[in-house]
Amino acid sequence: MICHLSSLREFGQNVFPRGSYLGGHLEADKEPGHFVGKGYLKLEFDRIGFPTSDVPVPAKVIAAKGYKVDRRGDIVGRGHATRDVVEWLIPPLWPWKIITLPKRGPRPR
Repeated sequence: MICHLSSLREFGQNVFPRGSYLGGHLEADKEPGHFVGKGYLKLEFDRIGFPTSDVPVPAKVIAAKGYKVDRRGDIVGRGHATRDVVEWLIPPLWPWKIITLPKRGPRPR
């Protein structure tokens, strides 16, 4: 997996010059459960590539826009707990909820 970095200037110097990238791999993942459990992804970044060389750097994700990241670096899916409770409170929707009950939750992307 490769993430391209935007150029960054700090104190008049380029920190990440044009063409830099962050390289890594998918360390772990978990599918959301049928009835209980949220899915998650764990990304491990292990190098920064510059236009002229690669530098090994151990790193982990500490934040992801719109998602919760736990202390281990797992990006946790949101789930639909509130929506499901509201739909179960409306009796005309019960047949649809029973049909979709075995379906898995939202998948992390």
